[in-house]
Amino acid sequence: ALGMFLLIRYLGLHALAAMMAALGYILLPHFHALIVVGHFAKLRALMWVPFVLLTFLRLIDRRDLLSMFLFTTAFALLMRTQHYQIIFYTLLLMLFSGLPQVRATLCRQWSKLLKLGGLLAAAVVLVVLIVTQPLFVTRDYAPYSTRGGNAVDLSETVADQDKKGVGFEYATNWSYTVPEFWNLIIPKFHGGTSQETYTGSAVPQFRNQMIPTYWGDLPFTQSLEYLSVLLAFLALVAIFFQWERPLVKGLTVLTVLALLLSLGRHFEELYKLFFYYLPYFDKFRVPMMILTLVAFNVCVLA
Repeated sequence: ALGMFLLIRYLGLHALAAMMAALGYILLPHFHALIVVGHFAKLRALMWVPFVLLTFLRLIDRRDLLSMFLFTTAFALLMRTQHYQIIFYTLLLMLFSGLPQVRATLCRQWSKLLKLGGLLAAAVVLVVLIVTQPLFVTRDYAPYSTRGGNAVDLSETVADQDKKGVGFEYATNWSYTVPEFWNLIIPKFHGGTSQETYTGSAVPQFRNQMIPTYWGDLPFTQSLEYLSVLLAFLALVAIFFQWERPLVKGLTVLTVLALLLSLGRHFEELYKLFFYYLPYFDKFRVPMMILTLVAFNVCVLA
């Protein structure tokens, strides 16, 4: 929440708007689910994302050593969470937010661009030095993990193109569907989670028992992807009335791309481009995980 607050303040908005964005981010139902199911590495990574974007934008704007060291620290802390899928999504966030900003403020200013490039290169070197130990451990372990080429199911035939990753079918098990996009703005549009305690009175024999309340297309789910209709509405207001801002353009395009990627096997023409041709993308699973990036973007836009 602190990172989101500082990010919104840096973007020039009132403290009240920053507070609302911070509350909107930290109170996302998905984060509560991460605590319940024990996905603490993912939660820690998501909490560092606002700090990374804040320091990255500051580095683009100011191009000084302090900004470089702040960005290095934030990104190194994100890397040390070792949740590489969230780290990849953060790199996408930096790309789509940074390029419009650079184009708007530094276009054809070659000396400033060169200085920014040098500072970014120095930051990358420092980050690699700081996170060498977990990176090398992950690299050494990868060939022996399910994401490094071992078959997930010994009884199934794995296609040649899948042998270096997790396999397309396995990787896309948790692919979102277009009808379930309504869950983002309507609470429990497809029910709740796959296991909830029934407290109603309509069916007395199920009272206080664990029952499945989710009827979507996922194999099962323990989280809710609700963003809030208010945040979604305010994000749309930003898109229509603040479109001239480079960050709004970048986040809007990234949000659309993220929604399409969350469909996974249900939009496999796009997902296969990333899965088979983008290095290391075939190590990732659960396409709908990118909805966490959608949630972040919506909070910032709102």
